[in-house]
Amino acid sequence: MPSSNTLSDRLRPSSSSSLEDTTVTPCLDTFTDSKDGPINPSDAPPGSNGDTSVPATFKDQTRPVTAVACSPGGILTASAHNDGEIRIWDSKAGLQVGQSLDGGVSSAFAFSPDGTCLAIGPFQFDTNIRIYLHVWDLTTQKCVLGPLNLGRNMNSYFTSVQYSMDGEIIATTSADRQLRLWDATSGEVISNMEHPAIVKRVAFSPCGNQVASAFTDNVVRVWAVATQELTLPPLARHHSEVGMVAYSPDGRLLASGSADWTVRLWNAGTGEPFKEPLRGHRLPITDLVFTSEGQVVLISASRGKSIRAWDLKTVACLMYTSRMVTSLAWFPDGSQFASAGGDPTIKIWDGKTGEESNHPFLYHSGDITSVDISAGGSMLASSSSDGEISVFDTHTKDLAWSLTKEHTGRPVVIKFTPDGSQIVTAGRDRTVRVWDSQAGRLLSVIDGHSSNIHALSISATGTHLATGLVDGTVCIWDLITRTLIAGPYKHNDHVQTVCWAPNGEYILSGHHSGNARVSSVLTGNQVLTVHEHVVTVASFSPDGSRVFGGTVNGFIRVWETASGKLLLGKVRLPSKSVLSP
Repeated sequence: MPSSNTLSDRLRPSSSSSLEDTTVTPCLDTFTDSKDGPINPSDAPPGSNGDTSVPATFKDQTRPVTAVACSPGGILTASAHNDGEIRIWDSKAGLQVGQSLDGGVSSAFAFSPDGTCLAIGPFQFDTNIRIYLHVWDLTTQKCVLGPLNLGRNMNSYFTSVQYSMDGEIIATTSADRQLRLWDATSGEVISNMEHPAIVKRVAFSPCGNQVASAFTDNVVRVWAVATQELTLPPLARHHSEVGMVAYSPDGRLLASGSADWTVRLWNAGTGEPFKEPLRGHRLPITDLVFTSEGQVVLISASRGKSIRAWDLKTVACLMYTSRMVTSLAWFPDGSQFASAGGDPTIKIWDGKTGEESNHPFLYHSGDITSVDISAGGSMLASSSSDGEISVFDTHTKDLAWSLTKEHTGRPVVIKFTPDGSQIVTAGRDRTVRVWDSQAGRLLSVIDGHSSNIHALSISATGTHLATGLVDGTVCIWDLITRTLIAGPYKHNDHVQTVCWAPNGEYILSGHHSGNARVSSVLTGNQVLTVHEHVVTVASFSPDGSRVFGGTVNGFIRVWETASGKLLLGKVRLPSKSVLSP
């Protein structure tokens, strides 16, 4: 079925898109080193009632893609390229929708929950590296927020960008050790938490009142978004940097993955360890994702080419595969998950038995760098190291459309907007591209970034996008107007990760320098800044009241978002380190 000719139609949220869907169906965002390109996963279930038209591949790409993202409903695909352009594609037709957005070479970006905006974190080089955060309205193709300049620093770049579930907050983390929460409307910094370590990843709690961050000093920290106080003592039992944090769908558990090769589970309310560490990986953890279908299952992936599925009731390993994995994504119904990494194949696994499907997605010629699944589960979007963006029909495994080298730089992130109507991609060309997920048509390019985009996050409403750049900038964009609506908020170093608080009022950012910041999306005012060793992963708790952080040296810490009070600090885990998405 042909897609609508108007962006507003494509961005219209589907009736099945909701905060609950987003919370219960988490995806993994995996980042590898810049040589291989980051990889971000997404979620789309087979057998869902989404559109079943044949998926397409994005063709005619002449520039490497640095990031790719699908709209929540899977209608559009966005890609970021190393020439600074961000392109929007019709996911089914594989055609570019609208003009390319001049988003800058981006290291991170994210769709707003409603899929109407794209937050991009580009960077630019001059005397030092500059990083900015932009938010583009995907309908108007205008920057509605930013560029929010985070400042100059030779080591500065965004490590992640993430929207809160309600789209009101954008969280960014960068290499300047800052974790910032931004008001997604005004661009004001709600909180700026500076750490002694780089924030690798952040996660909002399902309720949006807390944010968790992962740090390079081996600690995870959880903050209250409102008070900027730690809600838990630092979680510091890892023995190496923490690269990933993730909340369970009900918000009761917090998982952290580290370079010490272990995954640890924490009581999200008390910070107490939950059962024994999950062991078995032989290299740093690169991804974590929860599912809650039938039984609580956690999927972990490592650089050691292995995926493991864990029954959290018995802490038993349900499934193991020894392939290198750079990206994981659950289907919305929890029955299956997709994995990619190390080769051009996207594999599908049974979520309960761990058995591999005999029908993988076989199309790419380059290694897969990022995957995402539409909220309805009917489409799977992927980006590869050779600059290709592709969308598949999850029922038939057929290619719906494909585009080649639309970004001048390799794509790093690909994400669906919450309603699945659009796909957002970002990469090393400083651009965020928004695509019609049905037709693969480029809808817009957000190109107002000052440097490569390393992280992005879409608000829960899908209307705004937060981007985190390698030059330390976080930008908030209106995905409907494509305009920068807040920022650029300048941090001192590379943004590692960004995420929106579930209520959409704050943005969490983690930075290479170890700082984690929670900022008001409206004003950009920093309400919380945590200083740690290198924060590699940061995230809000499901209710947004706490911030979790994981660090390079294996510590996990938890802060109260509102007060910045350290609730759980310097909890170490045993031996090697965990890398998260």
